[in-house]
Amino acid sequence: WSTEHLAWGLLVALPGIVLWVIGLPLLAFLYVIKHRTNLDDPELKVRFGFLYSGFTKGYFFWEIFVLLRKLAISCIVVFLSLGVERPIQALACLTVLAGSYYIQEKYEPYATEALNSLETRAILVSMV
Repeated sequence: WSTEHLAWGLLVALPGIVLWVIGLPLLAFLYVIKHRTNLDDPELKVRFGFLYSGFTKGYFFWEIFVLLRKLAISCIVVFLSLGVERPIQALACLTVLAGSYYIQEKYEPYATEALNSLETRAILVSMV
């Protein structure tokens, strides 16, 4: 990483990350939270149903946790590679995945047992 490369990365990548990776999911999440009493409304379901339709009623917000897990793993892989040894990087990823596994097993937010089992197994495979 040269100084020029780092400057361009911060100039181009950082606003993109903030806008697309954090901003849009956050706005969608806040919109769904605001309208949580009307989740069965057909217009809301067409626009945002993909974010909550696979979950039980009480866990309509769960997709944001899945996105945060993916964001955390991506940030660990990208940003911790700059000066941290690989075992520390792997341990950080494993910690995020172990926490995700625990939370998934405790709450089982998906509408069907098959989806809960699939998500649990996907987390376990990621740990390997």
